[in-house]
Order: sequence, then C-alpha cells, then structure tokens
Amino acid sequence: MCNLYHNLPYKNPADLVLAERYAKQALAESINIDDQSGMSEALLLLGQLYYFKDDIERFKQLPSKANDSTKAKLFLQLSFYMWGRDAKDKTQDYLKSNDYARQAVAISDRLGLKELSLMGARNIAINNLYLKKPTRKLQYSGSLKYTSGQDTKNYIISTTR
Repeated sequence: MCNLYHNLPYKNPADLVLAERYAKQALAESINIDDQSGMSEALLLLGQLYYFKDDIERFKQLPSKANDSTKAKLFLQLSFYMWGRDAKDKTQDYLKSNDYARQAVAISDRLGLKELSLMGARNIAINNLYLKKPTRKLQYSGSLKYTSGQDTKNYIISTTR
C-alpha cells in the first residue's frame, strides 16, 4: 500500500501521510517477524517519503534502525537529499552531502558493495566541483574492481584534471 500511495503521479500531502503510515506499519510487521528484506524496503521508502516531505530530522533517524547494507543506502539517499535541497547558501548542504556520501562509501567498501561505493564517490566528486575544488582528490581514492563474468573493469576515482 505504501508503494501505491508513494507512486501516485501527484504528491499531495494526504497521499504522503497514507504512504508513511503504511511504510511504518510494514516496518513494524517486518521487525515483528524479523524480515530483514521487508525492514530494508520499508526504511528506504520512508527515506524517500521524508525527502518528498522535506523532513530532514526524521530522515536522519532512519540509519540507526537499519542493517549495514541498508544503512549504506540510506546514507547515500541522505547525501542526494542534501545535495538536492533548495537553499540560499548551498555550501553547507554540499559539505553535509559529502559527509553522508563518505559514510556510505566506508560501509559499502567494508561490505564489498562496489556499485554503492562508486555512487558515493561520484557524489563526492560532484559536490567538490560545486564547492569549487575540482583539483582536490576524493577521500576515497582507491581502485574499485567490478567483475561481470569474464569482463573486468577497473575504476579509479579522482577529481584531478
């Protein structure tokens, strides 16, 4: 039900309230039966809802309720949320976005979630460009290896020109 109300074409407040209620109910049920997949999905949906409602305080509470892989995804969501906020002075938002992206990358690296690591590193690079630091190297400067069957690709993350 949360997905139904969340994906309506128009994000009217009543639909967001219903979607939040159903997501919280799904989270409670998932916790009750120890369903990690259901908990993750409910937390990620709540993150999206709080993004649409511009409710950063409740959004920031979600990672503490999540397992590590979901926590990495939530930190990445928070990074994108801070990056996309509409503020007069975006500098603080970009810096906070970088903090969340670094947390996502650290967890993703530890768990071997290469795609999430790349997304976090990309977000840091974009933020640094907006912060007018194009020659500054990323905190994450390692080489990520992605293997798909016989195809192996190496990615070196850096904002150096």
